[in-house]
Amino acid sequence: MKLADAAEPFYEWVQALAQEQMHNDLSLSDNLMQISQDDITSLILRCHARGAQPDTPALFDGIGRQYSHRRAVYYFFAWIVRDAPQQRLQPILSRAQRGSGGKEALLVEAEALAKLIVSYRTVLKSFGWEPVREVLADRLEGSRRSARGLAAEVVVRTAVTSALQAAYEELDGYGRFEGIRVADGEVNIHGQSFDVAIELLSDGGHCAEQILIPVKSRETEGGGHSYIFTRDIDSAMNAIRQAADEGGGPAYWLAAFIIAENWARDQVDHVQEVCDFFVDLPMNPTEFDTLDADTQNRLNTFIRDVLSGSRIPKPGR
Repeated sequence: MKLADAAEPFYEWVQALAQEQMHNDLSLSDNLMQISQDDITSLILRCHARGAQPDTPALFDGIGRQYSHRRAVYYFFAWIVRDAPQQRLQPILSRAQRGSGGKEALLVEAEALAKLIVSYRTVLKSFGWEPVREVLADRLEGSRRSARGLAAEVVVRTAVTSALQAAYEELDGYGRFEGIRVADGEVNIHGQSFDVAIELLSDGGHCAEQILIPVKSRETEGGGHSYIFTRDIDSAMNAIRQAADEGGGPAYWLAAFIIAENWARDQVDHVQEVCDFFVDLPMNPTEFDTLDADTQNRLNTFIRDVLSGSRIPKPGR
């Protein structure tokens, strides 16, 4: 549901484009219920064309991976007509493309989606956010199960995605940045691996800063791994701070999540000291399927402060 809620800025962005195109202030649902099939086709193509702007809100899959804008628009309009874009709709579109007489694939896709919306709208009766949200949750849960299950880094990625979209709504954009780009999986920076990474983009789509997040989990109560994991985080901090001090690249923020029933207290204190943001959850990772509300609010505040510029990274040591 967090990921479904994180799609609301994208929904509102499409709504604003529909209002701009039709010169009205109607809701997206009202516009889709009454405008012509050609107008809906034009709206879908407009959404694709506007995706080149870096401040366009993102859409994420069931484990918090950012869709390309091309796929995001396609999935969004397929979802609002309650269809499965990959399993059921894509084979039909492929056949339609082959029989289109040479039309561009994007146009065939837009025309097909517009026709579906017009055909289904008398049955569906609403394209409002609440019913669309329910469809999104169902579709995202399916992709979540098929992708990776509920590993700790997936839960953290989901929480970060939610925090980014909450900040987007509060700041009416990405603050001092033009856009964001969330890595699909683990990234390697200066010889150190990070489970979740967010690029914060300046003018022209260049990476100006990065938020890097190692996620460490341990199912058993044995505390021996705490030193090793803490050393890993400390090494990561030193590597990225040194890289930032040398210049010529982006500035870095380091956040860390530790999910374990037993972690040496002095090691926890050390990680908290070196990180810009830190979460320590004394629980078995097999029971970790979401962030509690207080921790999510802390993460939301951290992400918002980074985007707005109201805090600065901790210095290297």
